[in-house]
Formats: sequence, structure tokens, C-alpha cells
Amino acid sequence: MTATPPIPRSVLVVAPEYPPTTGGMQTLGRTLVRGLATRTAVHVAVQRGQAQPASEGERSVTFVDFRGNFEKRKRREHRDELLALAAKTKADVVHLLNAGCGSLVGTRWNESGPPALVHVAGKDFTSPWIRFGFAADKAKAEIVEGLNAASAVVAISEFTRTALRDGGVTRAIDLVVPGVEPVPPSTAALPLPFARSAADPLVLCVARHERRKGQHLLLDAVARVRDAIPSLRLVITSDGPERANLEAQATRLELRDRVVFLGRVEPAVLAALYRAADVFALTPLVLRDGAKVDYEGFGIVYAEAASVGVPSIASRSGGACEAVRDGATGLVIPEGDVDALAAALLRMAQDRDLRAKLGANARAHYEREGTVDAMVERTMGIYGRMMRGT
Repeated sequence: MTATPPIPRSVLVVAPEYPPTTGGMQTLGRTLVRGLATRTAVHVAVQRGQAQPASEGERSVTFVDFRGNFEKRKRREHRDELLALAAKTKADVVHLLNAGCGSLVGTRWNESGPPALVHVAGKDFTSPWIRFGFAADKAKAEIVEGLNAASAVVAISEFTRTALRDGGVTRAIDLVVPGVEPVPPSTAALPLPFARSAADPLVLCVARHERRKGQHLLLDAVARVRDAIPSLRLVITSDGPERANLEAQATRLELRDRVVFLGRVEPAVLAALYRAADVFALTPLVLRDGAKVDYEGFGIVYAEAASVGVPSIASRSGGACEAVRDGATGLVIPEGDVDALAAALLRMAQDRDLRAKLGANARAHYEREGTVDAMVERTMGIYGRMMRGT
């Protein structure tokens, strides 16, 4: 008979990135915390003043502050403070939501602290911003050493798991696909500056405006199909350092009547946009700068679209092609290939039956593997294994 795995009575989640700041790891952190809080007591350690409960799902969560900045604190000081927080919160497990925090784990932690899990998205390992005062090369070596000493390491995609192995992590690495909360119903009005009929294809892109997200490729592709699909409209939300360049590109391509930049929108508006979209499109790039590698570790936005039956177009880049299954839940194109992206847009826009089939498959896949419950169940299983020391 298989023994029931132990359940932690208290978990300390260490979140260097957490809402209200925005991003994939922040969203993953909050979603994980909300899910864990339905199963056990959860304490979240954040930088001072960063996080405030924003939903019923976090009302039972206790937030505790670090005294200093993750980027400037010394490793020993940070580790000692976390060990004290773990003791204060009576944590059975510590869950570190950033590869850079892996360097806190080592001989001293294992001698006096609870079992520690390090959760890795991708670029937090390949381009770590948490270095605890070390130069890049030394920081990377400290991180690898810590990951190999941790009780468990979790990657969010096979691409990230491979990056960890290629980077020197020799221990077993668990794969836990990020779970997302389903896009809720919304009665919010769509803030679109153009008239649109139900037959007009609406393409949605939700991502921070930075080069590796590839919105510039999407604009080029829309320009190439404008004559073939004059009714196609593209909505781009969020913000970032590339926004001015993207808007200038849209003007130069004479797309301002077909493309709208909405910036950051309220959750109800974003939900309405997801539900109105015919296609979700985000085709990220892998960017390399010396030893640094910046890439999409998974792509939570694809799962959000799938939760309401919207098919996606992604690129064969990082973990994006794991979030979208080519020909099953969406279309996947070669990285950086504008011709292929234009062809995918054309195919999706002109074939309503294809969109319906891929969208239905996407939703079914989400319900099987992409829910918060699925992520929490896998995570709790790893906690139980850690607590048994296996």
C-alpha cells in the first residue's frame, strides 16, 4: 500500500517578484499562492511594501517583509533572515520563486532550515538579476551550487529544464506547468476606436512591449495580409520600453486604422477582450547578449486565451511552443519568420471552422492540464516528497 504523502501545515513562499508589479512570474506567484491557500497556511515574503492582498483568494495569506532589497543584500544576511522567517512562520517547506534565490540554499540552510524548493521560470537562471552583490560569473556558480543542494527544483517548461541541465544543474528537476485562473465573464465595454461586426477577425496580443515579445513581427505580418483580409483588426495591450517604437512602426506601415494600442487595461476590460478575440497572437524571440539569454519560459497568456476557447499563434521559441501545440491548440511558426506569421494569420482569419476546432482543443487541454488545481496538486506532491526526504 502506498503511503499518503504528508501535507505541510505551513509554507513560506519567497517572492522577489509579486503583484502589484506586473509580469509572468508575478502572475504565477499570485496564482500559486491563491491555490496553495486553499490547502494549507501560506506566508509570502516580499520586498517591503510590495504586496497587498487584492482578492478573496489572498485574505488568508500572511505577507511578511524583507528588510532590504533583493538586488543589494548580501547572500548570508538574506539567508539568515529567511531562516528566521521560516522558524517564525513554522514553515514545513520554503518555496523560492526565482532561480537567483537558489544561491541561498546550501550546507548551512540544509543543516538548520526546512526543505527548500526553487521554482525556475527561465531567464531568472540564464540572465539572473538576483546576484546578492556577486559579479555575474560568480553569481551563476553560486546559483547552480544552490540548485544542486535544494530539496527540489521545479521548471515551468521542458525548455527551461533543458537550460538548467545545460547550465550545470545535475540533480533531478521536476516539471510543473503553470496553472492559470480562467478568464472570468465580463460585461465591460470594449474600448475599440473602430466599428466591428461579428464577422470581422479580431486578433489580440497581451504582452509587455519589449523586443523579445515580438510585437514588431506581428505588425509586419498584419501589413502583409491587409489586402487579403481588410476587416482584420489587431488589439495590443500592456506597455513597456518598446511602445513608442511599435506605435511609430504602425504609423509607418499605415496600420493605425487596423491596430489599436490600449496600454494597461482593467481586469474586466482584459477579460472582455479575451472573450471577444478570435485569435490570440504572440510570437516571442530568444535574445542573446553574451552569456545572457532572454526568452519566454512558457507563456501564461496562451493558457489564459485557451481557458475561453481562443486558439493561439506562437513561435518555436523558448517554452512558447509547449504552451501552444501546433495543429492541435493553435499554430506554431518558426521563430522570427514574418512570412510564416502572415500565413498563419491569413489561415486563422479565413477559416472559421479551423478556429473553432483549435479553440475547443485549447480549452480541453487547459481543463486537463492548465488549471490552478492541477498546478497545486503537482506542487503539493513535491512538498510531500520533500518532507519525506525522498
